[in-house]
Amino acid sequence: MDPFLLTNDRFDKKDYSRNEINLFASDFAGRLENLPNPVLSPDDRALVRSLLTAFQSALGVQATTIGQQVGGTLTRQQAGDAARAFISQQEGLVRAKFGKASAPYLEFYPQGISEYQRATVEGLRALLERYANAATKYSQQLGESFKSEVLALKQQYNAARDSQTTALGTHDGSSDLVNAARKALTVQLTRCLLLTAAACVDDPEAFSRWFNFGLLEADNKNKPVQPEPVPGE
Repeated sequence: MDPFLLTNDRFDKKDYSRNEINLFASDFAGRLENLPNPVLSPDDRALVRSLLTAFQSALGVQATTIGQQVGGTLTRQQAGDAARAFISQQEGLVRAKFGKASAPYLEFYPQGISEYQRATVEGLRALLERYANAATKYSQQLGESFKSEVLALKQQYNAARDSQTTALGTHDGSSDLVNAARKALTVQLTRCLLLTAAACVDDPEAFSRWFNFGLLEADNKNKPVQPEPVPGE
C-alpha cells in the first residue's frame, strides 16, 4: 500500500470550493468547542481555530480587492466612453476647420472615428496620446479649450487605467494569500481527521460525530446545506 495515499492532504481537491472548505472547517471548529475529543490535543484544537480565522481573513481581503478591481474597471470604462464620445462629437469641428482630406485632419482621424471605437484598452491609451498631440499642435486653430479638454480626457483615462492595473496586482496577491491559508488549514484538518479516524476504527458512528462531509458538496446542491446539529447542543 502506498503510504502517501494515507497521509496526503485529504482536502486538496480543486473541486472543493473555498466556500465548502470554509463551511466544513467552521462546522468542525464548532464541534471541537462542544464535544470532548480525547484524541486531539489542546494545541491541535487551537491550531484549527487560528488557521480557520486566518483563512476567513484572507477571503475577506480578497473580496475587498475584487470589489476594488470591479470599481476600477467601471471607472476605466466610463473614462474611455467619455473620451470616445468627445472624439466622435468633435470630428465635425476638425473636418470643418481643415477639410477631410487635409494633413491636419488625418493626424486626428487617420482611420476615421471607427479606429477609436474599436480600440483595445491599451490601444485607446496610445490613440488618446496621438489625439492630444494633434490637439496641442493645432490649438491656435481649434482653441485652447479644445486642447485643454482633450488633455483632461487623456489624463482621466490614463489615471483610471493605472488604478485598475494596481487593483489587478493586489487581487493576484490576495489570491496567493487565500491559497496559502487554505493549504495550511486543510493540512491541519487532515491531521485531525486521521488522528480521529485512528481512534474510531471500530466505531464509525463516533467518527461521524466529528465531521460533516456533506458540507464539502454544498456548492453542488440546488439549496444551501445547513450544518448538522452538534450532539448535546
